[in-house]
Amino acid sequence: MGKLTASRRYNLGTFAAVKPWRVGRELAVQDLPAAKLLLLSETAILFSKNSLNLRLNMEEQEGNRIIRINILQTSMTLGTYLGLYIILAFWVTALTVRYVTLSLLALPLMIGIPVVAFFLIRRFRDSIKAPFFPFPVSWMLSILTFLFATVLSCMAAYLYLRFIDGGALASGLMARMEEMMQSSQAVTAAMTDPAQVEQYNKTMELMQQTITWYCSLSASAMTKQIIQASLMWGNIISLIIGLITAKRIKIQQ
Repeated sequence: MGKLTASRRYNLGTFAAVKPWRVGRELAVQDLPAAKLLLLSETAILFSKNSLNLRLNMEEQEGNRIIRINILQTSMTLGTYLGLYIILAFWVTALTVRYVTLSLLALPLMIGIPVVAFFLIRRFRDSIKAPFFPFPVSWMLSILTFLFATVLSCMAAYLYLRFIDGGALASGLMARMEEMMQSSQAVTAAMTDPAQVEQYNKTMELMQQTITWYCSLSASAMTKQIIQASLMWGNIISLIIGLITAKRIKIQQ
């Protein structure tokens, strides 16, 4: 039997052997018979004061190619695009208080926020043409993109509520809530089960209390609530997008 050529190279290193804030690893490569393409990939995450860079070194039969990604700069660019979309979605949602027909457009725009974020991350991943896109990088890029988008959109929300709205949003929400409370009487009149009527009334009362409390907030307090909600949902959506957009290395044989 012939001897198969196999080579395994490891360079895991220790914390003393690497520079501060640098983690590096050389992946194992096995030479298989009749292999058409061999890939030796090394990932290194470099932390500095102003940026976080991902370096991918790829060795092919033709030569070497180095891809450097500035995650902070990239997430700021993607976050600007996503933030502008969120501003549009919030603006249309605010206009639904005056124009009810815009609710048909506001709901798809709000649902489309994670979809737009996914397409932005995937387009960037495909544009760099890297052999693989690890999950930590895709998750970090997604969460930073949502962070910068939240900063941009919440700044616009505060300026709108503080200097442009003038209480129109809160007044419109209260008016809409009064209309819903009046229409709820007709709904409960059609119900025959007392338990369903009681549950429906409790739900409407809870909704009324929530909207009343929300409308009583100042512009800064309301913006703070928006920031908390955006960061919470941004973390959840970033985890999902990171899992979907992550791409593992493939060795062709």
